[in-house]
Amino acid sequence: MYTISFAVAVLALLGIGIFFAWKSKLFDRNYITIAVVGPINGVSKRGNAIWNGVSLCIDEINEQGGIDGRQIKLLAFDDGDDRRLAIQKAEEIAENREINLVLGNNLSSTSIAAGRIYKKKGIPAITASASSVSVTKNNEWFFRVSSNTAFSGKYIANFMAKNLKTKKASILFDKNSVGSSLSRNFESQANNLGIEIVKKWSFDSEKIKTDGNASKLDVEIQKVVSEVLSTQDPGMIFLSMLNSESVKVLKYLRSSGIKHQVFIGDEFSAESFRMFQEFPKERAILGYYSNGVYAVTPFLTDVANKEAKVFIKKYKEKYGVEPSWHAASYYDAALAAVKAIRNAEIVDITKTKLSRLLIKKALQNIDNHEKSIEGVTKRIY
Repeated sequence: MYTISFAVAVLALLGIGIFFAWKSKLFDRNYITIAVVGPINGVSKRGNAIWNGVSLCIDEINEQGGIDGRQIKLLAFDDGDDRRLAIQKAEEIAENREINLVLGNNLSSTSIAAGRIYKKKGIPAITASASSVSVTKNNEWFFRVSSNTAFSGKYIANFMAKNLKTKKASILFDKNSVGSSLSRNFESQANNLGIEIVKKWSFDSEKIKTDGNASKLDVEIQKVVSEVLSTQDPGMIFLSMLNSESVKVLKYLRSSGIKHQVFIGDEFSAESFRMFQEFPKERAILGYYSNGVYAVTPFLTDVANKEAKVFIKKYKEKYGVEPSWHAASYYDAALAAVKAIRNAEIVDITKTKLSRLLIKKALQNIDNHEKSIEGVTKRIY
């Protein structure tokens, strides 16, 4: 009887072991979930570009078998580029135990607001468009694959001094997180390079929008433009603001007869320049508003690398249009997400807290050229 009892006990223990191993596989999902958040509503051109860029990358990964046999599922969240809605969506994302990582938000203002939730709840996020230094500062859960305002401000000052031989410049900036940081870094580097800062003007778009009086923004911009007009020689005019405001400022500058060269600090693409086509004078005289304007962009199809050329071809085949810099940058963000998830070596994806932590650590570990990713916009690390 002792021998039989011992044999039964051994079999029972083996059965328990087999059950727990089977249970682990049973309840371990066969997919990974990534949230994509921004103006993802089917109407916004930027929202469409963000979604399309991410989708193209993830479709390619899934066709190759996914990550360790798991397919990747995307969930869209529309924050409307609105801070309050971004907070609400961040809460929804963080509370969804299936979501392992976030791609977004689009704007710096929405990213900063949502980032507090991501940090508190412990979920990693990657933005490819929010440029304010404040997005990732003191937030180890937020990452970016795009340049920040500190880099851009200094880069533009260097370009002005060394390439354009600029001696004088004036700054027109928005007091929001992007405009103030960009202008501050530009001014600091311009001073170092001997560029004389003639004048500075500002407005506060966030305060005006919060007050709910959108028409007041146009009034404030016109007021600032009139002050520019009264300045005898402002030099090159540096616009430190989001490009939606840059378009308005340029409209009033050119309509007021100000033909000085202008440098736009925020990423300005072909899509942004097409905004001028809404104005009759631009349709009548091509370049009426945009002649003499310099701008920065993280992605140009004309100087694309090998990876980018493949991306452009696939994007055009799938969506029928040229990819914007938002599409290219978020394709790169998706590549970074995939590499981090793969490197995290997650055993049980259903252990949400641990999975998110492992992905965060894997992202932090992509920290030098040797570990970098060859993206379509640049090497990412």
